Amino acid sequence: MASGLAIARRYRHLRRFRHVVEVLLKHGFGYIFEHLELGHLIPVGKRREYPDKGIPVAVRFRLVLEELGPTFIKLGQVLSTRPDILPRHFIEELEKLQADVPSTPFSEIKVEIERELGASLAELFAQVDEVPLATASIGQVHRARLHDGQEVVIKVQRPGVAGVIKTDTEIMMGLARLAEDRVFSFSPVELVDEFRRAMQRELDYTREGQNIDRFRRNFLHRPEVQIPQVYWSHSSQRVLTMEYIEGKKLTEFAEAASKEVRKRLAVQGARAFMQQVLVDGFFHGDPHPGNILVKPDGKLALLDFGVVGRLREETMDAIAGLFLAVLERDEDQVVASLERLGVVGEGHIPGLREEISELVDRNYGKSLEEIRVAEIIQDILNLTRRYGLHLPGNFVLLVKGLITLEGVGRFLDPEFNVVEIARPFAKELLRRQMRPEYILRRWRREWGKYLSMLLGLPRGLDRFLRKASAEQLAIRFKHEGLERLMVRIDIASNRIAFGMITAALIIGSSLIMLTDRGPQLWGFPAIGLLGFCLAGIVGIWLMLSILRSGRF
Repeated sequence: MASGLAIARRYRHLRRFRHVVEVLLKHGFGYIFEHLELGHLIPVGKRREYPDKGIPVAVRFRLVLEELGPTFIKLGQVLSTRPDILPRHFIEELEKLQADVPSTPFSEIKVEIERELGASLAELFAQVDEVPLATASIGQVHRARLHDGQEVVIKVQRPGVAGVIKTDTEIMMGLARLAEDRVFSFSPVELVDEFRRAMQRELDYTREGQNIDRFRRNFLHRPEVQIPQVYWSHSSQRVLTMEYIEGKKLTEFAEAASKEVRKRLAVQGARAFMQQVLVDGFFHGDPHPGNILVKPDGKLALLDFGVVGRLREETMDAIAGLFLAVLERDEDQVVASLERLGVVGEGHIPGLREEISELVDRNYGKSLEEIRVAEIIQDILNLTRRYGLHLPGNFVLLVKGLITLEGVGRFLDPEFNVVEIARPFAKELLRRQMRPEYILRRWRREWGKYLSMLLGLPRGLDRFLRKASAEQLAIRFKHEGLERLMVRIDIASNRIAFGMITAALIIGSSLIMLTDRGPQLWGFPAIGLLGFCLAGIVGIWLMLSILRSGRF
């Protein structure tokens, strides 16, 4: 039984994999397989299709993701937050991705709610609207009312979506492993693994509920920002029931608002985000206008907490230091802050310092009104891409949030300046570092770490000396690029082997044809004719694979 399920699973994977390859070919990405020396994955006899040359590559890439469905659209949305990997024109195109998914019938949603919460819908809710408020690739939202009269919204996961995402991410991981040793600007396996883990977190509504509770605690003393309450008695891993908040989306409200109100909203939203980043170390990962409501009383309300970023105390200090170092034209401090963030290492500093100096010079002497945070961030991201540097995931999320924040702020108020809002938060954070309790806490943490390392040093040294004296000490070397060479050698040796087999079939069949023994076909030995046919098939297949690779 288990083997039958495994076979069915492999068949589904193979069918979906072939569909992925065919969509890539359809939109003119067949050359990727050849460039990565994966031409053998293209179905035999499949004609390579070339799209209209007038369509930019970034647009065709977006079309591929849209055609492959919700999981790949989600991947595109994640990639749109990685300007350290993709150039700006790709990012702008991927930002257009929308998971345009039809709503799931309410009868299926009802079954899902009752199965997850273990009671009938009538026992759980006084009333539930069958028409969803919003739909997405993973779930959809319905408005409802509890028996005590409380207005709520129910976020329900689509039935079967977890299985679809699991299949697609396994296929992505298979492709990433094949390309791992052939791509050097970033690690495809690391990227897909990060995406897989993000999807697992997003599929668990319990995590999102916990995120909401933490945001509510952080904003208890900031009444101008409201966070919805989670009703845990009506929630599970696939169902999340939250307080319904009356209000308009930020962009919709701003269209009819006065200049003074728009300016107040811009400052209010920016301060809320800066508190999350530079005070709480826990911030909303997707602060676009669709996730911000303006209530009738003028307060802001934040929605959708599936994607959040977490910053350690040391990271918050480094971000504040980086921000002030750019403003104060301190190249050494910029590099030091990037080192503390884990972005650069010693090997990158010599060439990087000169370019950072140029970046700082371009912004030195500018007034606060002239400084554009998005432009500075984009310059830093261009440097990371040029030098092949790695940005930590939460830092990338923060960068995306800052760019979005400045864009929304300038939409509300053309004179909006995020630097002016952030500067007091950054200075307060740096002042906090000088307080005795902060220094003592930091000293205890660092001292504990170094003391543990010091205590383990004699044991480690003893183990090293024992291995050395017993001639068991081994040193491992890693040769960069050797795996790629091995793949090429493997392909070449396979072709040579098939060529030798073809030649042997031709020679053997020719000798058999000179004899009159064995069964005859059209007056010739049947075994000889069969050998010639096999030799022809193998030879044609070998020739096609060589022509398709473009190396002949």
